[in-house]
Amino acid sequence: MFLDKLPTRNNLSARGVNILGSLCTNCGVEAETRNHLFFGCSLALGLFQLLGHWWNIHVPNISDPFSWELWFIGLRFNCLQKLALEAAFFSLWWHIWTFRNATLFSVKKHLKGMILTTLFLKRFFG
Repeated sequence: MFLDKLPTRNNLSARGVNILGSLCTNCGVEAETRNHLFFGCSLALGLFQLLGHWWNIHVPNISDPFSWELWFIGLRFNCLQKLALEAAFFSLWWHIWTFRNATLFSVKKHLKGMILTTLFLKRFFG
């Protein structure tokens, strides 16, 4: 994700791939770029709030992975806590990407609530 090589609609279009529409698959509001999909989309923002609530931290509005990294480095957690929180963010981004792909390529309708339920269940039941 940090290299911005994921096949988002914006990246596919930039590579000359003919796609139908450029709006975010998850929210339909802005162009689907890496920064929007993982940091600016309403789905990502809601998940950041949820993660912040679980960890009892304030997750600020972050616009890109480099801003996230600077914020993350500044957190005052011990090494083990930071590893766990970093894993939680990586899992969150993976779930956003998986949800996006399921919405885009699956025949059945996927609900945004499913991603929240999945994250909740994995947090408490492994």
